[in-house]
Amino acid sequence: MRTLSEAAYAGTVAAGIELALDDGFRCRVLVLDEGLFRVLLIPASGLREPRTWMIAPGSGDVPWEGRDRLDTAGFACPRFEAATLPGAVTIRTSRLALRIELRPFALHWHTSDGTPFASDRSSGGYDVSARGGLVRHSMARALEQQYFGLGDKTGPLNRHGRRFRTVALDALGYDARTSDPLYKHWPFLIQRDPVTGLVFGQLYDTLATTTFDLGCEHDNYHGFYRYTEIDDGDLDYYVFLGPRLRDVVRQFAELTGPMAFGPRWSLGYANTAMSLADAPDAQARLGEFCDRLAEFDVPCSAFHFGSGYSSIGRRRYVFTWNTDKFPDPRAAIEKFRAQNVRTVANLKPCLLDDHPAYDEVAANDAFVRDSTTRQPCVSQFWDGVGAQIDFTHPAGVAWWQRSLRRQVLDYGIDAGWNDNNEYGIWDDAGSSAGFGIPIPIRRSRP
Repeated sequence: MRTLSEAAYAGTVAAGIELALDDGFRCRVLVLDEGLFRVLLIPASGLREPRTWMIAPGSGDVPWEGRDRLDTAGFACPRFEAATLPGAVTIRTSRLALRIELRPFALHWHTSDGTPFASDRSSGGYDVSARGGLVRHSMARALEQQYFGLGDKTGPLNRHGRRFRTVALDALGYDARTSDPLYKHWPFLIQRDPVTGLVFGQLYDTLATTTFDLGCEHDNYHGFYRYTEIDDGDLDYYVFLGPRLRDVVRQFAELTGPMAFGPRWSLGYANTAMSLADAPDAQARLGEFCDRLAEFDVPCSAFHFGSGYSSIGRRRYVFTWNTDKFPDPRAAIEKFRAQNVRTVANLKPCLLDDHPAYDEVAANDAFVRDSTTRQPCVSQFWDGVGAQIDFTHPAGVAWWQRSLRRQVLDYGIDAGWNDNNEYGIWDDAGSSAGFGIPIPIRRSRP
C-alpha cells in the first residue's frame, strides 16, 4: 500500500475545502453542522461508490436508487472559519476545530475550546492500494480509549483490543465471546475518552467489506494506533461530537434517518417458534397454541410464522405454502385474528434453483447476475443453492411486491418479516442492476 503523505490546499468547495494529495487523490473536508464534519477521499479515477444508501439527513428516506455521494442537501452547512498557515490548514465552527497538517498529511480534531479528542496516526494516516482496491485510515489510539458500536459483535461492549470485520453473514451457531463477523454491516463507532469523558461518533459510509482493528495490531514504528480498512470501496467518514453518549446516538439517528415508528401492536408481546411451523402437522400445532393462549389468558400481540410454512424438508421456498402442513392457511391465520393476535410471515429474498418461480425471475433479469456470463449468481442457501433477488432492478421489485401481496397479505397476514438478507454472494464478477447504473460486487482487479 502507498501512504498519501503530502497535501496541498486546493481551495474551497461547497460546504468545505479541498486538498490535493499524492497520485491525483483529492480530500474534501465538509462542514455539515456546527458539530458535524465529513472527510471524503476521492481517487483520481473517481469514486468507486458514487451513491450512498446510509445518509438521510432531515428525517427523510433514501431514494430507492440511492443518494448522490456528493450531495449535501438536507444539511445545515453553516459558515465556518478556514485559515491557511505555514504547513497547515485549520477549520473551525462554534463546536469543532480541525487542524490539517500538510506534510505529513494528518488530521487533528479538537473541540472549539481546544480540547483534543482524536488524531490521525502521525506516521501515516491514509494508505491506498492500486492493485487490490484497499484504502486504510489509521488513527492514534490512547490506551484508555473506549470503543463501542459496530452492530452485532461478540465479547465485551468495549471493543478496544479487538479486530472486527463488518460483512453480513448468517452466523448461526456463533461463539458469543470470539466469533466474527456476524449478521450486520454497521461501520459506526462511538468513542469515549475516560479521562475527559468526551464522546464522539464516527461513521464510515461504505457498503464494502470493512475491517476495524481497534488495537489488536501492534507495529513498533507507529506507536499505538487503530485502523479502518475498506476493501474496494471509498473512504468517506463523518465525525460528530457528543459530548455525551446520548448526544452521539441522537446525531447518528439524525444523520442516517430515524427508524419508522411501527404499529402499536408491534410493541407488545410477540411469539415465534420455528418448531411449530416446521412440524408436519403445523396447522394443527398452531391451532393448539392459540387455544393455550386463551386457556391461560396470555396476552399476545403478534405471532411470527417461521419459514416452515414454505418449507419442504430443510429447503425454504419463499412465497409458497406447503399445503400438506397447512391444508387451509386462511383458516390458520383467522384463528389468530379471532384472538386479536396479528401475524407476521418470514420472507427470504433468495430463490432456490428449483423454486417454481425461478425461471420466471431469471428470464426478467431480476436476480443479481454474473456480469461476464449474464447468468444469475448462484450461492449456498438453506441446504441447496439459489439466486438472490436484485432489488435495484425494477422487475425484481415488482415481482417481490406482487408475490408479497398474493401469497402473504391476501391470506390475511399482517406484515412480512425480512429474513436471511445477508446476500452471501462471493462471485467477483457479480453485479446488480443499480437502477440503470450497475453496481459491481468487485470493482478492482489484481
